[in-house]
Amino acid sequence: STIYLMRSQLLPLLMVPLLTSTIEPRVVVRVLLGLASVVAVWSLLHSVAFSSSRAVDLGGREGLQLGFRGTFGHKNILGIFMVYALCIVLPFKQGRWRKPLILLCVVLVVGTRSATAGSGLFAVCFTWFWIAAIKQQTKPRERQFLFVLSIASALGAMLLAFGFLPSLLDL
Repeated sequence: STIYLMRSQLLPLLMVPLLTSTIEPRVVVRVLLGLASVVAVWSLLHSVAFSSSRAVDLGGREGLQLGFRGTFGHKNILGIFMVYALCIVLPFKQGRWRKPLILLCVVLVVGTRSATAGSGLFAVCFTWFWIAAIKQQTKPRERQFLFVLSIASALGAMLLAFGFLPSLLDL
């Protein structure tokens, strides 16, 4: 499976950034914002309109798995896509449609009921608010302190995550 995926997906994954680097950044951002917006609206409408996009019957003891998935194959894929969409909307979208798009991304991530997407949403929100807190500092010394604290807390979080990972996997 891994060999097949590498053979079929590696070349396109390498070509996309190479091709994108030839396009003006403003155009790339506009296209990505448009694509993320259209996919978000489509996924919400599809999930609301069709029950097969809100729940999947896994059968057996698993039962019904609730969560928006739109036209994506699995709810986790929609959730992660919307986390990435939020990463595009937060820094690049300006104007009156910014807040509705942020809300739409958050609603879809929460609607997927995916722990993977939820943790991604949490990480994006935490990072965004932390960056905003650093930007609001007017004194260079305070900014530098928060920057050093950021790096130290990120390293500490990674070490804790790796330390607790075996216990979490056992659970």
